[in-house]
Formats: sequence, structure tokens, C-alpha cells
Amino acid sequence: MSDLDIVRISSGMPGLGYAISANISDHWPLIVGLVVAIAITGALIRRRIGGAGTETRRGGPGRGRHRRGVPRVAWTPIRWDVREQAAAAGLDLVEPDWVIVYRVWARRFYAVPAWPLPGLAGVEAPTIAGLRALMRQAEARAHGLRRARA
Repeated sequence: MSDLDIVRISSGMPGLGYAISANISDHWPLIVGLVVAIAITGALIRRRIGGAGTETRRGGPGRGRHRRGVPRVAWTPIRWDVREQAAAAGLDLVEPDWVIVYRVWARRFYAVPAWPLPGLAGVEAPTIAGLRALMRQAEARAHGLRRARA
């Protein structure tokens, strides 16, 4: 039995089967070809990325603070709406049946029920008080549905 007869993979169509050898030495040309292809692709990607960002909207090529050779500009990350995020986290601790977050990008409080509530994905309000009112309305509606089903 030769190495080529160890495993035979066939698509079920005549003439489209191919053998897989257990010896890696038979596959060196394929492996070398793949390594060369990966190296060339990596070089092209690095070249493309290296040339990106050299032009700005105003001023032409080579200007701006993100070009090569320019020292990094120190910056401090800004934490937006810290009080609102803390309020949402506090309400999340108090309300175990709800998952509550403050969505900074929308500047609104958002609550999702942690239990199945038909027809409601979540409630949203600009204030904590408004959110709590909407949460109570959703809970009352859910209790009404339970009573109607029972």
C-alpha cells in the first residue's frame, strides 16, 4: 500500500477524487508556495497601510499631527455623563428584574426586562424618574396579561 492510498477523498463524481498523502515531504512545494503568497500579501498590505493618511483635507500631503515622525500628542480621555452612568448603575442594582444602562450616544436611560415580556423589547427615557415610570407601566401591563391568561 502506498502513501497515496492512505486516504482518498472523492466528491462522488468520477475523476474528481484526489489523494492526501500522510508524508509532509510530498507537500513542500505547496507549503512553500503558501508561505510566499502570505509574505507577498503582507508586504502589500503594509505598503498600502503605510501610505494611508499622508494626505489631509487641507494643506496637502505630509501635514497633520498623525503623520510619521511627529511626536504623539498627549490627550486625556473624556468621560461623558458620569453622573447619569452612575445613576443608571445604581438603579440597576436596585431593580433585579431589569437591566438598566445609560446610553451615552443617545443621552438616554434604557431598561430591558430580564424576564419575558411579550411585545416589549425595552423602555427608554431621558430621566431616571421617567424610566422608572415606564418600567412600572410595563410591569403592570405584564401582571394584567398574567391575570388575563389565568
